[in-house]
Amino acid sequence: MSATPSVSCVFVCHDGNGRILLARRAPGARDEAGTWDCGAGALEFGETFEAAVTREVTEEYTAAPQEITPLGMRNVLRGDPVGSHWVAAVFAVRVDPAAVAIGEPHKFDALEWFAPDALPSPVHSQLPETLALFAPAPRRVTAIALLEAAPGREDDVRAQALSMVAPSQAEAGNIAYEAYTHPERPGSWLVFEQWSDRGAFAAHLESPHLTDALAAGPDLLVGPPRELVFETEAGTEDAR
Repeated sequence: MSATPSVSCVFVCHDGNGRILLARRAPGARDEAGTWDCGAGALEFGETFEAAVTREVTEEYTAAPQEITPLGMRNVLRGDPVGSHWVAAVFAVRVDPAAVAIGEPHKFDALEWFAPDALPSPVHSQLPETLALFAPAPRRVTAIALLEAAPGREDDVRAQALSMVAPSQAEAGNIAYEAYTHPERPGSWLVFEQWSDRGAFAAHLESPHLTDALAAGPDLLVGPPRELVFETEAGTEDAR
């Protein structure tokens, strides 16, 4: 065994729509045959990380990377006493599913797409820690609703808009829920909401206080509420 750790490029290939690509290790694989794993390969002398990932993805999956994103580093010690030591640079790699095929059948005997929360079994012993780096940060949801009271129903709309604030703020995942009225048009309201992720916002849409308010809307409003929904763009989350 060399006293110097090896450097490996580990890559989680994905389709850009939430699915990840896993390969089942063939009987002739180096270790853990029959398990599902992402891709990896050694960094060669004089090679950049991007060049190594491009070479390995093309060799293993026959597809050229469309986007390569660094995820982090892992220090992999295997065995007790340690029998192998790898320093793994982990990357997310977007590929075209139509271009993917098994490029090294002596290493893999199956290649399939999976949702991260519906993985096959068994998986390689190192895969869970690698996928922990791949897991995307939840995207915060911001919603803006515009309400216009029907003539003579301004007070009713005001009461309803204000009654929504406390129960919405108490919901799991709520970051902000505020109701604003126009200073010159008392019947015009803007509701500003922020939620920690899509799941929290979806749960809010099913909440009894919101569904009851929407049911009363046709009698109180001029037309249905106008709503705009936005998500935080990946990589722009506030890290303060």
